[in-house]
Amino acid sequence: MCELDDATNEAVLLVHWRGGRHTEVRVARVKTGRYPTDMAPTAVDALRKLAGHWPDRELAVSLNRMRCKINNRHRLTGQAVTTL
Repeated sequence: MCELDDATNEAVLLVHWRGGRHTEVRVARVKTGRYPTDMAPTAVDALRKLAGHWPDRELAVSLNRMRCKINNRHRLTGQAVTTL
């Protein structure tokens, strides 16, 4: 069974075990479309980890979704990633 606790912004899972035991598990939720500000990586950190694995255009899309900014730009492009 799963319930949502809006007061603590957690998902509360109730596991029913064979034999009649119950366990409550609480998992923190991240709101849809949001990236926690305290966990948001800098653009440079993200580029160092992902540069050899993805094309520049895909990196730009991912950085934009994570709301990473470079030099106060509101949006990154593949060309901007290439110049970094």
